[in-house]
Amino acid sequence: MSGVVLTVIIFALPEVRKIETQEHLGAFARAEHAIENELDQLAVTALDWGEWDDTYNYVTSPNSAYESSNLSLATLSDLELDLLLIINKQNEVVWKMTSSELPNPEQIPLISGNRWNAQHPLIQAPNQAAFQGIFLSESGPLLIARQHILNSQGTGTPQGYFFFAKKLSQSLTNQIADKIETPFSIKVVDNSKLALSLTFIDNNQTHAQGAVPFVNSDSKMLQIDIFQARPFYLQALNAITYSLVAILLIGVISCLVTYILLKNILINPIVLLQKQAEMFKKHDSNQPFKLLKRSDELGQLSSSFVSMAKDLSTDWGKLEQEKKDYQDASYTDVLTNLRNRRYLDEYLQDPNSWVYDDEWTFFTVDLDHFKAINDQYGHDVGDITLQQFSELLIKSCRDDDIIIRSGGEEFTVLCHQTSANVAQSIAERLRHEVERFNFGRDNHFKITCSIGFFVIRIYSREYGLKHWNSMLKVSDLALYAAKNNGRNTWVGLECLGQCSEGVYPKEGVDIQHWLAEKRLKLFSFNKSPEDVCW
Repeated sequence: MSGVVLTVIIFALPEVRKIETQEHLGAFARAEHAIENELDQLAVTALDWGEWDDTYNYVTSPNSAYESSNLSLATLSDLELDLLLIINKQNEVVWKMTSSELPNPEQIPLISGNRWNAQHPLIQAPNQAAFQGIFLSESGPLLIARQHILNSQGTGTPQGYFFFAKKLSQSLTNQIADKIETPFSIKVVDNSKLALSLTFIDNNQTHAQGAVPFVNSDSKMLQIDIFQARPFYLQALNAITYSLVAILLIGVISCLVTYILLKNILINPIVLLQKQAEMFKKHDSNQPFKLLKRSDELGQLSSSFVSMAKDLSTDWGKLEQEKKDYQDASYTDVLTNLRNRRYLDEYLQDPNSWVYDDEWTFFTVDLDHFKAINDQYGHDVGDITLQQFSELLIKSCRDDDIIIRSGGEEFTVLCHQTSANVAQSIAERLRHEVERFNFGRDNHFKITCSIGFFVIRIYSREYGLKHWNSMLKVSDLALYAAKNNGRNTWVGLECLGQCSEGVYPKEGVDIQHWLAEKRLKLFSFNKSPEDVCW
């Protein structure tokens, strides 16, 4: 019996406690990660709102149309926010709105006032355009995401900041706990440099404890407490008890036989479960648990591990899918479901995108007098018009062409293996389709488009990676020419030779020089090359 007890104390219980420690400390990591996910979701939403032409225009010239359409209590409810705040580049509060969780923002110094200075915690810490973090306020912890206000292309001079926030209330904590299936509690404590720790309260319960810092406070921290049951430990104790009772009844079995039996019945399965847990951890849930085909407590323990592994695999799969969905959303224009400028930049900066020794065509397309549509019929009809135009653009282009909404009413199309003749066919097909289409909610008005394109042969991957911006600029210049020559037309340029220096035309006068030097060839829908006005 002494040998058996020593075996249990030396081998079995430490292994069980080790497995429990890894699992229960992992619960704290899941809770912390779930809070970070909430911050990431706020950051994605702030990015979408911050890089929007309407927001960019509003912060410089506030108007009631934007406020009534976007800055209502319904917006807070739909986005599940407790605070929406906009400040301009002079640090003046342009708009401030809170939910019932923060009834009077002026009683909360962190967000009170109508003009902030450069040392304000939400502006100063840290000094980056985009930021999210946990801030301490008199109303409790706040999850806050900040984003510079830019145009839809993510460029231009920042016009201020967009802030989205959620109060880390008990209800939000419960929601997060339900998602990770691990109840936890939070509280604000003095900064005692609390380290992550696990306490075994008794045979039935453990206490995991740790803290995360606030962005704006060095004296306070957010403490997270997790109390969890110890089913595996109790099952192990039961298994050990049954084994000891069996050994007492047998009595005559030698200590060596007892050790061997105990090792095979108890210790090896636990070590196997531990190894499987390590493999499961190293392979990111792709290494499945093998069920121990036993009917005793270790079989139940093994079954519990298998069930736990399946649940974790499902949760990890959901998290990976959510990550992929967030990434897809960041590359997709919400209104038209086309790719956005961020996708275009990353695509052209990817070496694998460049098929060299091939002809590329860069199209730049713009709707003519689109502002008049918004002014006359409203932004909702303008949005419908953009969606209808996007469908015509998809219909007029080829399946493998890459179609981008660059911003506002401007679109970019990338075409591989496209000669100048094919590019002219695509441009004319699109121009004709748009000209004869009836736009609007009731298909009751006409609108046209202007198109510029640039055809060039790419001789090396490195050349395309280095000079794609200059190539797009030539396509823009062709579009400007189409605008200057009456709209509802297209103007195309073909590069007649490789520019080894990577210096392409930057203005209309440069185009004229290149045409005179026969380094470019001009194509136009309704004018001869010499009549095109630059």
